[in-house]
Amino acid sequence: MSYDLQRLHYYAEDLNILGRTKLTLRNVDTTFYDTILLHAYQLEVTKVVVETEQGDQFPNKFEYINSLEVLEIKFFGSLKQVEILTVFIDYKFHIDLNRKYGVYVPFGGSYGKPYELATFFEPWFARMAFPTFDDPHFRFRFSMNISIFQDPQKKLDTVLFNAELSSNKNTRDERSFGFGETKPIPAYLVAFAVLNREVSSIHYEFEHLNIPIRFYGDNSNGFFRETKLLKYAKHVIKFTMSYCKSRFETPWKLTDKLDILFVDHYAWGMEQPGLITGALFAIIHNSAI
Repeated sequence: MSYDLQRLHYYAEDLNILGRTKLTLRNVDTTFYDTILLHAYQLEVTKVVVETEQGDQFPNKFEYINSLEVLEIKFFGSLKQVEILTVFIDYKFHIDLNRKYGVYVPFGGSYGKPYELATFFEPWFARMAFPTFDDPHFRFRFSMNISIFQDPQKKLDTVLFNAELSSNKNTRDERSFGFGETKPIPAYLVAFAVLNREVSSIHYEFEHLNIPIRFYGDNSNGFFRETKLLKYAKHVIKFTMSYCKSRFETPWKLTDKLDILFVDHYAWGMEQPGLITGALFAIIHNSAI
């Protein structure tokens, strides 16, 4: 089973997002399973299309019911086992400026503008961004494409995701960022961030075990001039990665890169594969350690 967050169109001026999720299921037997039940909290589903592995419309009749908390897709009639069943779900939702979870607008530092976004999906807030099986027992490969409709003067330079950036297209009114596929992870570990020019630059980077490691953050308060903090962080990361490789006798396979984003007034820290987010005020350095 895999997820392709094919489209996440962000209309910054009115804080609305239009999304399209592509859910691929393999070896489906609708003789025994006639319902797909997805978490979809406060998402307004506008269209559902089901296709077989040949790209044909699913021959059986089906209907979907979108309530406040779930999306139910129910099939009628029986069908022999289908090797691949693809479900396309179009939906939309609105970002609440007073919310600090799900998809939200950060505040503080150079943040606080409605055209910048961050995510916090633990423990069950991923369902507020896309229809999903929002349970840690379910793991999927996720890919993502994010498009931002923007004023060219707002200088949105970077979008981060768990996986590495694979494409970047620009038009006069839109920037589109495409990303590769993650390793199998639960939905609450999916993460992305939309950054402006002040935050998007890489202030510190190094490589360890052939994994590029990059630090992003608001440098207006001089945080990235504190070399002791960065050297200590580098030491901890290298030690942890080397220890895991030695202890489990296996190379590092969790991600192909590691981005670490520090945001002023970020409410929590969150360790997602490939993209760690944390609060500047929560970073503690003790030179005696």
